[in-house]
Amino acid sequence: MKKLFFFLLIGSSLISVSCSNDEDSPKASAIVLTSSAPSIDLGKSVTLTAIDDLKQDITSTAVFTANGITLESKVFTPKTAGSYKITAKKDGIVSNEVVVTVNAVATSIVLSSTATTVDLGSAVTLKVLNDLTQDVTSSSTFTANGTSISGATFTATVAGTYKIVAKNGTLTSNEITVTVKEVVAVENSIFTGGKNYAVSNSAIEFIAKAAADGSATATHAVFRLVAYNSTADYSAIKATLPSNTISLTFLVPLSAAGEILAPSSSNIILPKIELLITDSTGAVITSKEEATLTFNSALPSTKNAPFSFKATAKFNKGSNVELNFNGNLNGLY
Repeated sequence: MKKLFFFLLIGSSLISVSCSNDEDSPKASAIVLTSSAPSIDLGKSVTLTAIDDLKQDITSTAVFTANGITLESKVFTPKTAGSYKITAKKDGIVSNEVVVTVNAVATSIVLSSTATTVDLGSAVTLKVLNDLTQDVTSSSTFTANGTSISGATFTATVAGTYKIVAKNGTLTSNEITVTVKEVVAVENSIFTGGKNYAVSNSAIEFIAKAAADGSATATHAVFRLVAYNSTADYSAIKATLPSNTISLTFLVPLSAAGEILAPSSSNIILPKIELLITDSTGAVITSKEEATLTFNSALPSTKNAPFSFKATAKFNKGSNVELNFNGNLNGLY
């Protein structure tokens, strides 16, 4: 009987000690929630971690909610873009609130151009927008007929039809067609470098008598034929010719008596062509190579009378020039 009482006493003491230890164990009073990223693109995930104020990782036993909806796990993969307020909860304790921003992701891009038909040598500017209305031109790449384009500006070197496509990341745009036309010379313009530069007037100026063979005796008359883009009288502007000017200096043999003869298609000799075009370079090009000049009508004897001529040249820099002037002769000097 005494032995039984002894064992009951020991058991009672152990139970008392165990209960006392449970009551004295520290209990968590707060939870700190963190996420692997504050912002993600739609389709990506964030991993959540919950640590209580006893520095115990309770992620596996905590319950997570995003905008009030319970999550299935600590890995949160949102299905729509937006802002999500996430909390963790365990044993009635609610954590701090973590906000995760989910960014919308483009699913398509649209390519456009400033023009669909241009002259050869003219540029087309390309633009790319995604379905979030964001301009992603600078981060896109382009091809024309399968060949890469440098930057977002396309300038064809050969006339034809070009199929242009843009890519941005894994997205491919619609295809646009750009037609590049061969430029041809038009009447009353200087045609060079694939462009036409208008001229509106002409004049012929006598320069001097000269000896073509270098002797002391004059054998030729030196003339200057000018087509220029201005309505002003040539005598008033010849010192400072306007832009879009073509000047042809040529020789005409003197008569047997040393008299000056009027220029014509049959007597002009090797014109020297000077071209002044004010564009991006403003350069003056001069050459004597392959120059031709043809009067389409007889030289008029009165001022502001109808006059037409053609001039062509191939400059030593490789530029071709054409002019088909059909207007008035401003003056004969």
